[in-house]
Amino acid sequence: MRNALLAILLLTAPAMAQEIDGEAPAVNAPPAAEIRSDYQRAQANVAPRATPSGPQAENRALKAQLAELTAAHAALEKQYAEDKAALDALRTELSNVEKLSNNAVALQEQNEELIKRNRMLQSEIDVLTASRDQLQGDNRQRWFMFGGLAVFLGALLAVLLPRLKPRRRYSEWA
Repeated sequence: MRNALLAILLLTAPAMAQEIDGEAPAVNAPPAAEIRSDYQRAQANVAPRATPSGPQAENRALKAQLAELTAAHAALEKQYAEDKAALDALRTELSNVEKLSNNAVALQEQNEELIKRNRMLQSEIDVLTASRDQLQGDNRQRWFMFGGLAVFLGALLAVLLPRLKPRRRYSEWA
């Protein structure tokens, strides 16, 4: 119906309005018989309505569309599986990175603790080295005292021992 109305409008377009000396325009229209024949021609050009072969064609089109959608679905399922595998791999990698990060933090803390302990032990080593040096000095002084005492006792014995021994008197000489 819509096509028929459009055809009529297109065919009547040549009608022209003319204005003569300010009077109402006159309309030049084709005769009514011509309009009817144009309408009938337009109706002949209108596509026929769905025929019994139409549902079969529609069924074929729907089957083709179903095949396309099935193929698209399969492709999307494949892409989904690939994306899911990639996501799982990325999650595994992320957990490994987090573990390494946690290990790095733990290693940093352990390193700081070991540095503190090293400084403490180094200061203890310095104290013990100083004590050892002092004891060695005391030990040298003690040995020096023992040596001095031995020399003194040797000198004392050298003086006293000859006096303790009775002298033999040689009367013959005197």
